[in-house]
Amino acid sequence: MTEYIDVRNPARRIEKDIRPGRLRTLPWMAFYYCLSAQFTPLAAALPEFQDHESIRDAAAFFLKAKTAEQTNAVQIDIGRLDERLNLAACDGKLDAFLPPGSRATGNLTIGVRCAGPKPWTIYVPAGVKVFGSIVVTRRALARGVTLHEDDLVVTEAELSTLTAGYIEHVRSAIGKQLKMALGKGAALTPRILEQPRLVRRGERVVISAQGDGMDIRMEGKALADGLQGERIRVQNLGSRRIIEATVTSAGVVQVRM
Repeated sequence: MTEYIDVRNPARRIEKDIRPGRLRTLPWMAFYYCLSAQFTPLAAALPEFQDHESIRDAAAFFLKAKTAEQTNAVQIDIGRLDERLNLAACDGKLDAFLPPGSRATGNLTIGVRCAGPKPWTIYVPAGVKVFGSIVVTRRALARGVTLHEDDLVVTEAELSTLTAGYIEHVRSAIGKQLKMALGKGAALTPRILEQPRLVRRGERVVISAQGDGMDIRMEGKALADGLQGERIRVQNLGSRRIIEATVTSAGVVQVRM
């Protein structure tokens, strides 16, 4: 199509160059560009709410630091937050902490807080499992049994569940006696072990009376059980006198003259 320009009225050329349909779109294009100019800075602004993963990451990093000195294998699990939870976006660093009285093992909660203009604190469920070697019984054992090496075996277990403690090495338990009966595979704990009773109530014992380079031995009767180093009541079978003596070895007690 051939167009002519009226030099006395140049605007007429513009009207011919722009079709009526395009003229109608110009106001909408102008409105779009205004909106773009108005909202472009928001793309670089902080999100309105704190990302849940950043909160979980802060809790995980805290627990890793807390368990860094563990020589045993450690497994850390961080629970998920309620998806409906909306916390204001923190413009600073998240601070994780352990609530007072808590231990960094087993099932626990980790506090995560924001100290920004819109402060908040949330508690994240977590779990820390520590795995290591423990001593367990190889078979069922009765109360009062003196432990030998073939009574015991070492196995791997989750240590964080053993709140009563545990024994790591077999040599630490050999020669000790059980305060209670145990089934096969039961974990040994310090509370259920004791030094062997070297003297039993009612048994005949040797009373060793020492002093001034002399060692006089007499026959006696134990009136109580005794561990090494314990003082128990003993009856001198010769004089029928009851005295206190210290257990020194199996069947032997000592008194000072």
